Amino acid sequence: MKNKIIIIVFAAITAAAFTLLLLPADEKSVEKENRALATMAPLDEDTVFSGKFAEGFENYLSDNVGFRSVFTGFTEWLNSVKGVDSSVGKIVYADSHHDANSFGSNLLVTDNSVFEVFMNNNCEREYADAINRYASKLDKNINLYSMLIPTHLEFSEPIYANLQDSQREAIDSIYSGMSSHVKTVDAYKQLSAHKDEYIYFRTDHHWTPLGAYYGYLAFCETAGKKPVSIGSYNSHEIDNFLGYLYRFAQEPELAKYPDKIVWYDTNENETIDASMRYVDKKKNIVPYDGSLFDKGKSNYGFFLGSDHPFVLLENSANPTGKTLLIIKDSYANCFAPWVINNYHRVIMIDPRSYTADLSGVLDEFEPDEILVLNYIFAATMDGYSDLLEDLY
Repeated sequence: MKNKIIIIVFAAITAAAFTLLLLPADEKSVEKENRALATMAPLDEDTVFSGKFAEGFENYLSDNVGFRSVFTGFTEWLNSVKGVDSSVGKIVYADSHHDANSFGSNLLVTDNSVFEVFMNNNCEREYADAINRYASKLDKNINLYSMLIPTHLEFSEPIYANLQDSQREAIDSIYSGMSSHVKTVDAYKQLSAHKDEYIYFRTDHHWTPLGAYYGYLAFCETAGKKPVSIGSYNSHEIDNFLGYLYRFAQEPELAKYPDKIVWYDTNENETIDASMRYVDKKKNIVPYDGSLFDKGKSNYGFFLGSDHPFVLLENSANPTGKTLLIIKDSYANCFAPWVINNYHRVIMIDPRSYTADLSGVLDEFEPDEILVLNYIFAATMDGYSDLLEDLY
């Protein structure tokens, strides 16, 4: 009798699972997490034996079920009772990778904000060495820059900032290990000078377009470019933005204090075209249309429509300008609308998803300058430097 009950329960659960998969996917619940709906993973020998197919298929099943928001909502409520409350706020311990950029950092929830807590895992040498290898292989006529971006907690009150390792020290350590052929950009100084402004989101791990503008000023200073004035562009607002870290903060109260995206339309005259590419399983390069600002999105995916393996921006207002190649993480997405003003072309490569060799891009576009732009968590993440090396 007991075995029959177990079989009936198992059959019921299996039937319910298949029913949920047959229902239309709850796309809005995924959009709230600032990412695109997972697609079916390619099935071939490489993806099977590397484990990528199993991982991708699991993500596909997780995203493509009906009433997904009901289940994630229950999970968020359940998680909200976890964590450790302290005199400075609530510490949420991360036991998995909550972001492709980071290594599962703990979170601090305080003052209606959520912060990633930086713990240096001593990968500075690997990151510096990876960029030094770029410098040794590239044509010496190509200017190579490195820009590392600190995060919000670094500029918070000492009672909060002192809960983490020093990001300033980590950035200085990485920069000190780079060869003389690499020009380092001190974005830290610019951001620190404007730390009381709205330069970081409170519920997301990214900087705001204003923060990205100050990073852009730092780059222009190092590269000898004349920056555009932020006052030259009309600003617009997207309200009620709850960022990527909101989901992992396990604190429903944060929903009462949403962020807003204040963005500046640097393409008012429609002189900037955007196109994207990805590499299929047969290593064919497949182009598709894109946009500088995806006005169908109300999250960080608004900038470029989220992350893409390859992005090409072309500025017809500067036809004789140079070409800049950015090797990037998602922090570059709202940096690009600023820096494209100083170039004819800006190419962006994401080493986390671009599977072709960088040499093909160098041969096709012959960039004059290359900028490696990452936020500090990516630069000190175990394995990220390997992605940089594998790219070139």
